[in-house]
Amino acid sequence: MSCTKADAFLAKRGLTASLVVDAKTTRFEGPAALKALHGMNQLVVSRGAKSSNFSLKGRERPADADLVALLCGPSGNLRAPTLKVGGALLVGFNAAAWEEALTND
Repeated sequence: MSCTKADAFLAKRGLTASLVVDAKTTRFEGPAALKALHGMNQLVVSRGAKSSNFSLKGRERPADADLVALLCGPSGNLRAPTLKVGGALLVGFNAAAWEEALTND
């Protein structure tokens, strides 16, 4: 459901994803999910109405095991939707967090 909301959010702003990967057919588990963080400075994780920001720079960066727990859902696969905006990786949908990331990019 959150992917549908994310698509509507982007469409309302005249934006489209440059790459769409179906998480049902392409799995990104554990270490593979960490690769999504390559080149990112910030991780924004949303679950429902709650959103949390994590710096990925230097000593502030959480341990890989903690990052995998944030990135992956109960199935062990990368949570959807996931969107890269500038130097931020957004995981899960939260309209306010996505709006802020798009405004700051």
